[in-house]
Amino acid sequence: MSFTLEEIHPHDIAAVLDQEGIAVRAGHLCAMPLVTQVLGVQGVCRASFAAYTTTADVDALCTALQKVQKVFA
Repeated sequence: MSFTLEEIHPHDIAAVLDQEGIAVRAGHLCAMPLVTQVLGVQGVCRASFAAYTTTADVDALCTALQKVQKVFA
């Protein structure tokens, strides 16, 4: 799942999530023309989910994203 948070650079999002123990990819993710020209953003973050991802993992991501928003508010 690729996402952005308004006005927060994807690398900043990834850095805060990393401090919370959550790994995401950030940047153009091999889709630079789509990301910059079509979506009109500097980059995106991507969280990957698998069969072993738990609801606790998703909750942790949501909580950490709320922290990102507070840090950059």
